[in-house]
Amino acid sequence: MKYDAILVLGRGFKPKNFLPRLKLAGKLYKSQAAPKILLSGYFWGGLKQKPKISEARVMMGHLLRWGVKKHDILLEEKSLNTIGNFYFSKKLFLKPLKLRKLAIITSKDHMPKAKYLAKKILGRAFDYKFIDDKSVTRYYVTKGHFGVGVMKMLFKKVKDGDAHAAARVLAGDQLYLYHYKNNLRKILK
Repeated sequence: MKYDAILVLGRGFKPKNFLPRLKLAGKLYKSQAAPKILLSGYFWGGLKQKPKISEARVMMGHLLRWGVKKHDILLEEKSLNTIGNFYFSKKLFLKPLKLRKLAIITSKDHMPKAKYLAKKILGRAFDYKFIDDKSVTRYYVTKGHFGVGVMKMLFKKVKDGDAHAAARVLAGDQLYLYHYKNNLRKILK
């Protein structure tokens, strides 16, 4: 095995957006590059209403149809953005299951932001490689969906790998405050 897990960052509910990274994850899994696939994403927090099912669960359905074993799929269903993808994946799965070597799949246009946040949130305790899903959709910035420049301002004083500082950033994130309301402290502990 080359990796302990394949981390697939969520990209919404439209198959054209997430299928390229999901197909790549399935291909890596079937080639025995990793024994586990971690699907990360509840929904993008900029949506006005919470969907009934998470991005991670939608992606899992495709993997199961393609023959990936259910016990090899891990679902991170709390994150509302890329910060949350890394924070909750680390907190709920990577640290507890000692998954240290990762293949992280995202799109080329999302890569700078994802690489920066992986460095800040995962830190040096993890060995990871980013893999471009070769998708053709353009990463876009909408209200509440910020690029790497804003992430650098938010994480300016955060030391690499400092989970407590990352939790403080999430605690001040309007998307999390809106959607989790009174449960935010509980999910960040």
